[in-house]
Amino acid sequence: MFPGIFEKDGTMKMTESQYLTEKVAYESYASQYGVNMSDKRMAWLFRNDVTSSEFADRATSYQRLDRNKELYAAFRKELIDSGVKPGEVTRKGMFKFIMGEGNKAWYDLWQDAVTRNAAVQAGITFKKGKDAYTNLGQGVIERISNMGLSEEALASGFLSLEERLRTGLSLSEANLYGLTKKDVVRATFGGKGAGKARERYDRAVATAEAFEEERAVQNVGAAQGGGAATTGGAATRSYS
Repeated sequence: MFPGIFEKDGTMKMTESQYLTEKVAYESYASQYGVNMSDKRMAWLFRNDVTSSEFADRATSYQRLDRNKELYAAFRKELIDSGVKPGEVTRKGMFKFIMGEGNKAWYDLWQDAVTRNAAVQAGITFKKGKDAYTNLGQGVIERISNMGLSEEALASGFLSLEERLRTGLSLSEANLYGLTKKDVVRATFGGKGAGKARERYDRAVATAEAFEEERAVQNVGAAQGGGAATTGGAATRSYS
């Protein structure tokens, strides 16, 4: 009647009354967050000392992962990066992964997954061996994740970052002005040295645009002087 009530040494973790109270709390939170609470899952929670409050904290995350394939893919990637074998990361096993991690480990994995998902939704890529300008490494994601930003702030930040990478400066221009991809990330999301990075980025963009305008004027002058005709307005800067 009370699976999981005993410690490994045979002592009781709680009284039968406390067990039943905790069981009611599990069932209440499961109903609230739309989690299918089977007898097997209930017993697993008790055996692994997951309190009802911990369950409540993570049940909504489990629900989101179960319904959002992009977020699930991001979380699966974080689990694999943390050392879990790919074959062990399945939707069936997701419940245990979410409920079984320690508080700090769980938070870090979840925050990394949310950060990665926000980046992917904004058009950022994470392909190994690909040196695309809008391609970020795991280290960058972890640094942004550790800032503890809200999901709204992450979504907004990555949209701005993608736009800066795609239309602000080409990779060659960034290299010319001594800017790295990390500088652009820092200028967008803040953190140590963000102010200087933002100033350098804005100055580089202004300089690149000034040169572009000067070249446009020279082309118009050349056309009017008998060269090839030039038509159309200002070009859109895009480096995708």
